[in-house]
Parts: sequence; C-alpha cells; structure tokens
Amino acid sequence: MQKALAGAIIALALFAPVAARAQASMNEPGMREHGLHEFGIDLVVGYRKPSGGSGGLALLTPVDVRLAFFNSGSLAPELRFGLALSTVGVTTYNINPGINLVYRLSGTRRHDVYGTAGADIQIIDAGPVSGIVPTINVGIGRRNPVRTTSALRAEGFAAYSLKSTKLGRPNTLSVGARLGLSFFH
Repeated sequence: MQKALAGAIIALALFAPVAARAQASMNEPGMREHGLHEFGIDLVVGYRKPSGGSGGLALLTPVDVRLAFFNSGSLAPELRFGLALSTVGVTTYNINPGINLVYRLSGTRRHDVYGTAGADIQIIDAGPVSGIVPTINVGIGRRNPVRTTSALRAEGFAAYSLKSTKLGRPNTLSVGARLGLSFFH
C-alpha cells in the first residue's frame, strides 16, 4: 500500500507543473471571456479484452472527473481522476489519476471536435496485494453546447494497460465511450 501511495504522490508532483504552466497562460487578453477551465464528469462504458482471456462489456470506472486548462492555442492539458470501490468480500479499490493532452481539431472550445492522448496509473489495492498498473490511451470526441457555460461531451477511446504479475493482471486492451457533461469557468 505504501508503494501505491508513493506512486500517487509522484503522479501528482508530475501533474502540478503542467497545471501551473496552463494557469499562467490564462492571463492572456481575451481568455477570461471564453472560460479558463473545463470541469467535467463522465460515465465510462466499454469492452475489455485481457491477453490470453475472454473479453466482456464493463463499466470501466463508475465516474471519471476531469479538469482541462485552456490556453490561447488548440492544445490543452486535462487532468483526469477515477475511483472504483468494491466492498463485496474483501474491500478493494482502484484509484486512477491521469493526464491527457486535448487537441482541438475544429470549432471553438465549447463546440468542437477534438483528439486526445494521454497516460494514467491505476493504483490498486486488492486486499492482500496492491500495486500500480500504467495505462496509455487515445480518443476522439465532440463537445456540443447546452448553455453558455456547459456542454455535452461524447468521446470514443482505446486504452492499453500493461501487465502486473504482482496483481495477477494481464495486458489489457479496452475500447469504449465516455459520455459526460462539461462546465466552463
């Protein structure tokens, strides 16, 4: 468990400079009227296929929370966080911090088509064992405005999680969709 906690602290230390740099670029003229941040909540569903095993439909993480830091260009860093908890039998949890870069392909910040790529770490405590599983992901999505300060967001994605022999988890390919609501501030 201490290794998992150390991994989370390292991940947060790596994300802090990205957020600070994005925040500094927000003070450019014209940025405030368009919103500096996007805060969103997503429901994530998909298909998971572990190597050497059968695949299946899964609710990958009950809820993902994300925070994007806009700048004057088309590229924006986005922090993501997911949490899964199970109390059936042995209490287990999966904390999933990550960072993505979101590139606006067309449109405006609130009504656009975008591509995204990033990485996250799954910090897993499965009762008697705990560990970290790195994951890389790519996706393409679209934001559609609901009001002046919110938008619906739909994203198709693919993710690849690396093997963890300690946790007994094989390499896993996941494909699916994130459906959520974004708020701009």
